Amino acid sequence: MIKRYLFFGLLLIFGCNSKQNSQVEYVKDSVSSVAPREKENALDDIRDVNALDDAKVENVNDTSFVYIITKPGAVNFEPDTARMGEEKKKMSDEDWSTVIDDWMFYNSEATQALEKSGIDIVVPGNNRRYLKFKKTRGEDYVIDKKKIEGFYVFILFNGIDDPVLLNITNAEAEVKDFFKK
Repeated sequence: MIKRYLFFGLLLIFGCNSKQNSQVEYVKDSVSSVAPREKENALDDIRDVNALDDAKVENVNDTSFVYIITKPGAVNFEPDTARMGEEKKKMSDEDWSTVIDDWMFYNSEATQALEKSGIDIVVPGNNRRYLKFKKTRGEDYVIDKKKIEGFYVFILFNGIDDPVLLNITNAEAEVKDFFKK
Protein backbone atom coordinates (compact mmCIF):
# COMPACT_ATOMS: atom_id res chain seq x y z
CA MET A 1 0.00 0.00 0.00
CA ILE A 2 2.79 2.42 0.91
CA LYS A 3 4.65 1.49 -2.27
CA ARG A 4 1.62 2.49 -4.34
CA TYR A 5 1.49 5.98 -2.84
CA LEU A 6 5.26 6.31 -3.04
CA PHE A 7 5.24 5.37 -6.73
CA PHE A 8 2.40 7.75 -7.64
CA GLY A 9 3.97 10.48 -5.51
CA LEU A 10 7.29 10.07 -7.28
CA LEU A 11 5.56 10.10 -10.66
CA LEU A 12 3.87 13.35 -9.74
CA ILE A 13 7.08 14.94 -8.45
CA PHE A 14 9.33 13.82 -11.29
CA GLY A 15 6.63 14.27 -13.91
CA CYS A 16 6.65 18.03 -13.32
CA ASN A 17 9.23 19.85 -15.41
CA SER A 18 11.40 22.49 -13.74
CA LYS A 19 11.35 24.62 -16.92
CA GLN A 20 7.86 25.99 -16.20
CA ASN A 21 8.87 29.65 -16.52
CA SER A 22 10.64 29.22 -19.86
CA GLN A 23 9.12 31.20 -22.72
CA VAL A 24 11.53 29.93 -25.37
CA GLU A 25 10.20 28.03 -28.35
CA TYR A 26 12.49 25.39 -29.84
CA VAL A 27 12.42 22.92 -32.69
CA LYS A 28 13.38 19.26 -32.42
CA ASP A 29 12.75 16.38 -34.84
CA SER A 30 10.83 18.69 -37.22
CA VAL A 31 8.27 19.38 -34.49
CA SER A 32 8.22 22.68 -32.59
CA SER A 33 7.44 22.65 -28.87
CA VAL A 34 5.90 25.32 -26.67
CA ALA A 35 6.82 26.24 -23.11
CA PRO A 36 4.37 24.99 -20.45
CA ARG A 37 1.78 27.33 -18.96
CA GLU A 38 1.33 28.26 -15.34
CA LYS A 39 -1.31 26.59 -13.17
CA GLU A 40 -4.61 28.40 -13.51
CA ASN A 41 -6.80 27.14 -10.67
CA ALA A 42 -6.91 25.04 -7.53
CA LEU A 43 -7.75 21.85 -9.44
CA ASP A 44 -4.40 22.11 -11.20
CA ASP A 45 -2.85 20.97 -7.91
CA ILE A 46 -4.78 17.70 -8.31
CA ARG A 47 -4.71 17.43 -12.10
CA ASP A 48 -1.18 17.84 -13.41
CA VAL A 49 -1.94 20.13 -16.36
CA ASN A 50 1.75 20.83 -16.95
CA ALA A 51 2.39 17.16 -17.70
CA LEU A 52 0.46 17.53 -20.95
CA ASP A 53 1.83 20.99 -21.68
CA ASP A 54 5.34 19.52 -21.60
CA ALA A 55 4.25 17.14 -24.35
CA LYS A 56 2.62 19.86 -26.47
CA VAL A 57 3.95 20.48 -29.98
CA GLU A 58 3.00 23.13 -32.52
CA ASN A 59 3.52 21.48 -35.87
CA VAL A 60 3.75 17.93 -37.11
CA ASN A 61 5.03 17.63 -40.67
CA ASP A 62 3.92 14.02 -41.24
CA THR A 63 0.20 13.83 -40.48
CA SER A 64 0.12 10.05 -40.98
CA PHE A 65 1.28 9.80 -37.36
CA VAL A 66 -1.53 12.03 -36.03
CA TYR A 67 -4.77 10.79 -34.44
CA ILE A 68 -7.38 13.57 -34.54
CA ILE A 69 -9.94 14.04 -31.75
CA THR A 70 -12.82 16.32 -32.75
CA LYS A 71 -15.43 15.81 -30.03
CA PRO A 72 -15.47 15.86 -26.22
CA GLY A 73 -14.59 12.66 -24.42
CA ALA A 74 -11.75 10.75 -22.86
CA VAL A 75 -8.78 9.36 -24.75
CA ASN A 76 -7.53 6.07 -23.33
CA PHE A 77 -3.78 6.47 -23.64
CA GLU A 78 -1.70 3.52 -22.55
CA PRO A 79 2.05 3.24 -22.92
CA ASP A 80 3.35 0.80 -25.53
CA THR A 81 5.30 -2.32 -24.59
CA ALA A 82 8.68 -0.62 -25.08
CA ARG A 83 7.72 2.12 -22.63
CA MET A 84 6.39 -0.45 -20.16
CA GLY A 85 9.70 -2.31 -20.43
CA GLU A 86 11.62 0.88 -19.63
CA GLU A 87 9.49 1.51 -16.55
CA LYS A 88 9.82 -2.10 -15.41
CA LYS A 89 13.63 -1.82 -15.44
CA LYS A 90 13.41 0.98 -12.87
CA MET A 91 12.09 -1.27 -10.08
CA SER A 92 12.05 -4.74 -8.60
CA ASP A 93 9.70 -7.44 -9.91
CA GLU A 94 7.63 -7.22 -6.73
CA ASP A 95 7.26 -3.44 -7.02
CA TRP A 96 6.42 -3.79 -10.72
CA SER A 97 3.66 -6.29 -9.91
CA THR A 98 2.23 -3.86 -7.35
CA VAL A 99 2.36 -0.96 -9.80
CA ILE A 100 0.62 -2.93 -12.55
CA ASP A 101 -2.01 -4.24 -10.13
CA ASP A 102 -2.75 -0.70 -8.91
CA TRP A 103 -2.72 0.66 -12.45
CA MET A 104 -5.27 -1.94 -13.57
CA PHE A 105 -7.48 -1.24 -10.55
CA TYR A 106 -7.48 2.54 -11.10
CA ASN A 107 -7.93 2.10 -14.85
CA SER A 108 -11.10 0.11 -14.12
CA GLU A 109 -12.32 2.73 -11.63
CA ALA A 110 -11.68 5.54 -14.13
CA THR A 111 -13.48 3.66 -16.91
CA GLN A 112 -16.49 3.14 -14.65
CA ALA A 113 -16.53 6.84 -13.67
CA LEU A 114 -16.41 7.91 -17.33
CA GLU A 115 -19.13 5.46 -18.38
CA LYS A 116 -21.32 6.46 -15.43
CA SER A 117 -21.06 10.11 -16.55
CA GLY A 118 -21.84 9.21 -20.16
CA ILE A 119 -18.42 10.30 -21.45
CA ASP A 120 -17.28 8.69 -24.71
CA ILE A 121 -13.95 6.85 -24.52
CA VAL A 122 -11.65 6.84 -27.56
CA VAL A 123 -8.77 4.34 -27.88
CA PRO A 124 -6.36 5.59 -30.57
CA GLY A 125 -3.90 2.71 -30.24
CA ASN A 126 -0.15 2.97 -30.40
CA ASN A 127 0.30 3.31 -34.17
CA ARG A 128 -0.08 7.12 -34.00
CA ARG A 129 2.56 9.12 -32.12
CA TYR A 130 0.63 12.39 -31.92
CA LEU A 131 -2.84 13.29 -30.67
CA LYS A 132 -4.47 16.40 -32.15
CA PHE A 133 -7.37 17.84 -30.17
CA LYS A 134 -9.51 20.17 -32.33
CA LYS A 135 -11.24 22.76 -30.16
CA THR A 136 -14.58 24.31 -31.09
CA ARG A 137 -12.94 27.75 -31.46
CA GLY A 138 -10.75 26.47 -34.30
CA GLU A 139 -7.63 26.00 -32.20
CA ASP A 140 -5.62 22.78 -32.14
CA TYR A 141 -3.76 21.25 -29.21
CA VAL A 142 -1.26 18.64 -30.38
CA ILE A 143 0.68 16.38 -28.05
CA ASP A 144 3.52 13.95 -28.58
CA LYS A 145 2.59 10.77 -26.68
CA LYS A 146 6.27 9.88 -26.27
CA LYS A 147 6.78 13.02 -24.17
CA ILE A 148 4.08 12.19 -21.61
CA GLU A 149 5.68 11.08 -18.37
CA GLY A 150 4.39 8.21 -16.28
CA PHE A 151 1.52 5.78 -16.55
CA TYR A 152 -1.38 7.97 -17.45
CA VAL A 153 -4.47 6.19 -18.63
CA PHE A 154 -6.91 8.89 -19.76
CA ILE A 155 -6.74 12.34 -21.28
CA LEU A 156 -9.92 14.40 -20.81
CA PHE A 157 -11.13 16.77 -23.53
CA ASN A 158 -14.28 18.89 -23.35
CA GLY A 159 -13.93 20.48 -26.80
CA ILE A 160 -13.34 23.98 -25.44
CA ASP A 161 -10.41 23.88 -23.00
CA ASP A 162 -6.98 22.33 -23.39
CA PRO A 163 -7.02 18.59 -22.74
CA VAL A 164 -5.83 17.40 -19.32
CA LEU A 165 -4.59 14.17 -17.82
CA LEU A 166 -7.08 12.45 -15.56
CA ASN A 167 -5.80 11.71 -12.07
CA ILE A 168 -7.03 8.13 -12.02
CA THR A 169 -6.89 7.94 -8.22
CA ASN A 170 -9.63 10.60 -8.07
CA ALA A 171 -11.43 9.86 -11.34
CA GLU A 172 -15.07 10.33 -10.38
CA ALA A 173 -14.57 13.79 -8.84
CA GLU A 174 -12.34 14.98 -11.67
CA VAL A 175 -14.68 13.75 -14.40
CA LYS A 176 -17.62 15.55 -12.76
CA ASP A 177 -15.61 18.75 -12.38
CA PHE A 178 -14.02 18.76 -15.84
CA PHE A 179 -17.19 17.94 -17.75
CA LYS A 180 -19.45 19.76 -15.26
CA LYS A 181 -21.62 16.64 -14.92
